[in-house]
Amino acid sequence: MDTTVDFKKIWQQQTAEQPDVKKLLVILKTFRQKRIMRLLIANLLLLFTCIYIVWAVYYFDPDYITTCLGAYITVMAMLVFIFSYNKLLVNYKDLSTMDTNKMYLEKLKVIKEKEHHIQTRSLTLYFVMLSTGIVLYLYEYLLKMPLILAIIFSVFTLLWIAFSWFYLRPKQIRLQQKKTDHLIQKLEQLNMQFRHKE
Repeated sequence: MDTTVDFKKIWQQQTAEQPDVKKLLVILKTFRQKRIMRLLIANLLLLFTCIYIVWAVYYFDPDYITTCLGAYITVMAMLVFIFSYNKLLVNYKDLSTMDTNKMYLEKLKVIKEKEHHIQTRSLTLYFVMLSTGIVLYLYEYLLKMPLILAIIFSVFTLLWIAFSWFYLRPKQIRLQQKKTDHLIQKLEQLNMQFRHKE
């Protein structure tokens, strides 16, 4: 027995429950659009940041090799993140509200798996490379500052890195997972409702 449900067919056949299906279709479309937009914005911001870093190293012509090495590692970290994050673009574009419930669920679960991989492995690599690059890049400039200013700047930078890693990153991951899990749950409930009606 085929248990897949065609959203388009449901939408056209439903009378009393049509608003719920229609609302879910809107939520699914919004989810897809927001994820694609977030991906494109991240690409633009990281690419402009990479260009700025390369320009800054060229323009200011640092004296220490650590400054150039730090800039190189920072740019590489951003490019690695862009590369791994962009693997999701195909999956987001592949989501269609006209897919059957089963197909849409499978696609969402694949996205959830890939997002988890990015949030754990790719993001960790990005963070380690970025932190190393920033520390190496700032080393030359910290040496040229008065000691007290260098200490304050170093402490502030390390606190910001720790805050980003231990607070902002987990919070962002939880929010993203919650949205994906909510959609998966709604689709599973919808699928169960129509199984019982058959």
